[in-house]
Amino acid sequence: MSRTTVGKSLILLLVASLSFSASHASAADELAKVEGTVTLNGQPLKSGAILFWVDETQFFGAKLDDNGKYHHSFVLAKKMTVTILGEGVPEKYSSAETSGLTFQFQKGENTINFELTTD
Repeated sequence: MSRTTVGKSLILLLVASLSFSASHASAADELAKVEGTVTLNGQPLKSGAILFWVDETQFFGAKLDDNGKYHHSFVLAKKMTVTILGEGVPEKYSSAETSGLTFQFQKGENTINFELTTD
């Protein structure tokens, strides 16, 4: 391999690295953190999951702890549909089409509690 070819390869590698860094930094600027509690009929949902749907095929998810609490460190700062899965949770909350739950995430820290009912 000639010096010219090696030099061009290094320049291309550097440009690719800078492009990746720039796109990664702008994506990081649009990230949010979220935490909260899910209750069912006033009681913490002791197990289950909460899903934040970006679109029909992609989501961010978090497991609920024994106190119904959840947290996720990296979600997109945008409006998303929310679904919740767990024992005793009415089926309507498990579908993005029927849950009726949405949240507009802002950059930085977000707290949202979901109070579900079996009615």
